[in-house]
Amino acid sequence: MPTSTYDQIHKSVLSSGQSSISFTTIDSTYTDLRIIVNAKITNGGYAIGMRFNNDSSGIYGFRQNSAINSGITVTDRNNFVYAGINRQTTAGGNNLFIVDIFDYNSTDKFKTYLSQAASDPDDAGADTSIVLGCYRSKTAITRIDFAECGDGGSGTFGTGNLQTGTSVIIYGIKAGT
Repeated sequence: MPTSTYDQIHKSVLSSGQSSISFTTIDSTYTDLRIIVNAKITNGGYAIGMRFNNDSSGIYGFRQNSAINSGITVTDRNNFVYAGINRQTTAGGNNLFIVDIFDYNSTDKFKTYLSQAASDPDDAGADTSIVLGCYRSKTAITRIDFAECGDGGSGTFGTGNLQTGTSVIIYGIKAGT
């Protein structure tokens, strides 16, 4: 019988709104992480972002490729203070993300991630996006925070509240599985 590919290592479901969700001790026995986020945000036109190791130094970069009712957009963000995982959303909408962080525990390379996002905030049609990102640090990721974020300038982490029912589940993936 094959063994499980993913081990659930953290889970948080909000019973009331709060500004962020933090996982302060990420297990170091895995090679990659898969994160499932189901988020509702307070402010329309904002995104969901991650911050690694509580690092706000502006060394995050990402490319958003989005398909929405009005067409396809590509947006590049460099020197941001958070790792973006989706395009801007509508307040209160359901937003689902699958985020893969590769070699999060390595100390000899920058960390890369891939996020797949989908939402249908107002039943007017789905928004989908793929985000490719890089955290330009060779430090192992030991902490991950999630928050509602603004994307003006170099970004703003924690601009509103994540609403009740928002959930984040982190899975560890072992080498060779």
